Amino acid sequence: PRASLVNISQVHRLKQPISTKSIYHYIDMTESDQEELEVHDATIETTIAQIEHLTLNILEQIVAPLTKSQRDIGSLDGTCSHRPGDGKVEIQIADRRRGCASRVLRFPAQTKSPSSRPIAQLLRVMNFAHDAVTQDLSLTKRDLFYKDVTLFRSQRTVDKLVDDLAATLELDRADLNIRATSKGLVCGSGLVIYLLDGEALRINDCEGTLIPAGEDIERFEVQSDVSWVLVVEKEAVFQTLCRLQFTKYPGLPGCGLIVTGKGYPDIATRQLVKTLSDNLPDEIPIMGLVDGDAYGLDILSVYKYGSQSLRHENEKLAAHRIQWLGVRASELTGYGASWSMISLYTS
Repeated sequence: PRASLVNISQVHRLKQPISTKSIYHYIDMTESDQEELEVHDATIETTIAQIEHLTLNILEQIVAPLTKSQRDIGSLDGTCSHRPGDGKVEIQIADRRRGCASRVLRFPAQTKSPSSRPIAQLLRVMNFAHDAVTQDLSLTKRDLFYKDVTLFRSQRTVDKLVDDLAATLELDRADLNIRATSKGLVCGSGLVIYLLDGEALRINDCEGTLIPAGEDIERFEVQSDVSWVLVVEKEAVFQTLCRLQFTKYPGLPGCGLIVTGKGYPDIATRQLVKTLSDNLPDEIPIMGLVDGDAYGLDILSVYKYGSQSLRHENEKLAAHRIQWLGVRASELTGYGASWSMISLYTS
């Protein structure tokens, strides 16, 4: 089961372990393991019930005779509708790109070549999620794609459907026991990540360590003082700083940690930055080093405020303490660069 995050205000200067069995639930150190298990079991039951409810609604439309009554398309709980005499199947799911809006999967679709593939793809993802939750399995989005390449055709289809399903059921993606393949890296001395399988990842100053998914982490331990945290946009910059052992550079005010999401961060990277933001003492700065263009600012905003595509999880992923380190475009002229030179360089 996923565990809990102990607020670091109860931990003396990070010398004690930080429990992170669940990045999503914050508990006091006085709460019992039994209470934690009860919450976990309730989440499992809710997830299974919601998946089965949506599945039954879809199957009713497929196999049941059409009725003369008409039921309206429901709200964002995945409710389906029968329409008299037209033989249609309609499923309303969340549209994460449009705030609180939704979209409807229809069969037959209003196209020249109507296909049941979109509905079949959704049912397949729901099947995988149901198996993962009921059997306590952990799957990646990549696993799902390779289980039925012919049906899905592209990894992007799986990625979108998994997140849409979680948003529709008002669940976290982790509640479906489905995760993205980790890609973020962290380096810096003193940080140890203990996994649920007993493995301990000891982060060092010389090379990056892959950031594991939050569901796999039992706790963090910071075994030496951390004076700063730097989140960088580009992997190339991260690797250069690691090679130079920048985290223990003598000219800096103490040792630090460097994190990269290799561009737009995955959930595991955002979970780590969020954990550090919520638990490190306020005097320890958390800084973002990104390009001074629209893409860089967008990446920084994902760390700080969350993303549109996962807006239903933003409260649990946004690291509000992160500050933009620069360099800003407006500062370049102070270094003798003209706007014409800047435009020529960026083009």
